[in-house]
Amino acid sequence: MFGLNSRFQIAAILFLIVIIYDYVKYRKIPLYSTKFFSWMMLFASINLVADIATVYTITHMDEVPAFINRFAHQIFIGSLDCCIMSLYFYVSALGKNQKRHNLIHTIIRLIPFAVAMVLVVFGELKYYNDGVTVYSYGIMATTVYASIVFYILFIFVDLIKYRKTISPDKTLAISLGATVWVIAAIIQFLFPRYLLSGLFSILMIF
Repeated sequence: MFGLNSRFQIAAILFLIVIIYDYVKYRKIPLYSTKFFSWMMLFASINLVADIATVYTITHMDEVPAFINRFAHQIFIGSLDCCIMSLYFYVSALGKNQKRHNLIHTIIRLIPFAVAMVLVVFGELKYYNDGVTVYSYGIMATTVYASIVFYILFIFVDLIKYRKTISPDKTLAISLGATVWVIAAIIQFLFPRYLLSGLFSILMIF
């Protein structure tokens, strides 16, 4: 059952290897946008590892202590929230021509993330395991959907606001990446048995 439920994560690993190879092959200019993109890749990698770990902990709930199962899910869900937030700040850095964000702007844009992290730490999480299909649900898992709603909205607002600053090719790529996440969220919400978040995160970065 573990192998069956981790098939999408295995596909994501293959994509990730290609992306990391291509990313590290070239010297990077130390821009703010580059730093945020690097953070996004790091969080996506952590999320993928945690994704596989959560599949294991749910499929072996009789053997794995409950606190380890919950901790694995906190890393999985928290890293995905971090990845979504990093994408927004990457876009914002492009729009502001690599200038620093002012404090008020940063605080306002971090409010959804801060709320999500509180719920990741203290929120309720339940598990479904019928012997074939496994997944988690509850207020903690819902933070991902909320983060996507807020930060994808922020992203499209910035794409419009900075349409003269962000190049058309980057705007198209970011729009496609954000759309991928929206599609993934809808599919995951409607069909929770398909564990697609890790795969779609890597496809978004790709």
